[in-house]
Amino acid sequence: MMIELILYAFSLLGSFSIIQAAAKADFLGGAFSRVFAGSSLSLATTTWLQGYSNVASFTSACINGYVGIGGYVFIFGLFAIAAVWAENLYTHNTLIR
Repeated sequence: MMIELILYAFSLLGSFSIIQAAAKADFLGGAFSRVFAGSSLSLATTTWLQGYSNVASFTSACINGYVGIGGYVFIFGLFAIAAVWAENLYTHNTLIR
């Protein structure tokens, strides 16, 4: 369950960054197109990430402690990236600056 939450969070943040880049390039005009593009992109990336078993099994091994200290550093890095993206989104209204 924890792995799915991590995958959903990263795919959602990745989708936000792609949608934001498309909006800056003036590809998205109305609110409906933004919502549709964001939800479909998020669903597609989440489905791809869940199907990609190497990422899921490595993340699971890191969480369960099978990889050792390097696994914990990897998980900490994932949360650090998510925290930086959230902070950028809150302060600058963009994920990647």
